[in-house]
Amino acid sequence: MIIHRRPVALALAGLLAMASGLTPLAAQPAQPCGTPKDVQAEWRALDSELQRLGYSVKQRQSLLATARKEMAGIFAGQQPRGSSACSPNQSTAMVLGCTRSVLPGTLSSGPANLDEPKPWRDDKRFKPPWNAKTYTVREFLFIGMYSTCLSNAIKLM
Repeated sequence: MIIHRRPVALALAGLLAMASGLTPLAAQPAQPCGTPKDVQAEWRALDSELQRLGYSVKQRQSLLATARKEMAGIFAGQQPRGSSACSPNQSTAMVLGCTRSVLPGTLSSGPANLDEPKPWRDDKRFKPPWNAKTYTVREFLFIGMYSTCLSNAIKLM
């Protein structure tokens, strides 16, 4: 059996080019932020999702007000660090969409009594996450998922 070297060499060169990222598809910048979204629509969607998941009006108002204040402090005046970085509006929308998408699964896999109050441990090293002494399990789960989504968005700024 005769093996023609040219087709084999071309195939190997093609595989090496793909592996090294020299293909046109690989050369395009990744867009983790997606397209610009209406931030206010994302806030409304998250509020609706929290209501659907059983958060009380007081819980929703408190959690969303604190999240809004926290993100305004982090993303205000931030300029993207390069062409592939996310804008402040994109980052905010990403955090809200992320939180909205992961929360239902988190709540369904959590403990049976989501409204059981849990005191924040009185430890001088750690202050309560959002300045309350007691949180329900439901609130702790929101704070944890929101914080995870926020951390990921900050990395993309």
